[in-house]
Amino acid sequence: MAKLVVTSPAGAESHYFVDKDRLTIGRDPGCDIALADAAASKQHAVIVTVGLDHVLQDNGSRNGTGVNGVRVETHVLQNEDLIEIGESRIRYRNRRATLEADLERTMIYNTTLPGTRGTAGRAAQGHGMQAAPARGEATPGSVARAARTRFPLAAVRGLAGRHVGAELTLERPLATFGTREAGLAVIRRRPHGYFVAHVSGKARPRVNGAVVDHEPRELAAGDIIEIAGERLEFVRAG
Repeated sequence: MAKLVVTSPAGAESHYFVDKDRLTIGRDPGCDIALADAAASKQHAVIVTVGLDHVLQDNGSRNGTGVNGVRVETHVLQNEDLIEIGESRIRYRNRRATLEADLERTMIYNTTLPGTRGTAGRAAQGHGMQAAPARGEATPGSVARAARTRFPLAAVRGLAGRHVGAELTLERPLATFGTREAGLAVIRRRPHGYFVAHVSGKARPRVNGAVVDHEPRELAAGDIIEIAGERLEFVRAG
């Protein structure tokens, strides 16, 4: 189970498990994680469980929320991420997240092996990059190099809303659509496919007219996604 290690401005340390679907963080004593920090807003941020992931979301706070030194609004937490709220620090620890990252790197690496090489291998050769070693000849650095190799990515095509007429490649592991107030959804890239899930807001995303409930919905080519006034077509590459 994922754990949060909270360090207060005074240096006191406390531990919490991420054991519920929605974990509130802020200065209000009623928050799941109550911060004794004058720079924190009363309802500063939330951590929402989306499938197997934990998504940090700023609640429109006065001073903002940072992760590893970068200000964020929405962020999929990774093992050892450091959340920064005012003078408080929250360390996210989740060994499962590390294991899944290793799996994703391994799966990307496998696509570059002779006999199974797809677009990633061809792209690497076309840019003068070193080809993947033959099966059985992998070195410790091979997986890391392969993880940086581009592989077929999906995209969404805007049919209505702010992205109408545009095609957006889903290059990052997480893409958000909609708004926090009306309805916010994420499209998450995983080793075995792309999934859409509801994060917050009254409106839940729909795929081909069906509401995405508590479990993330795997996407297939041609699926139509609707969320908070946006209408997108999922385009599967490769």
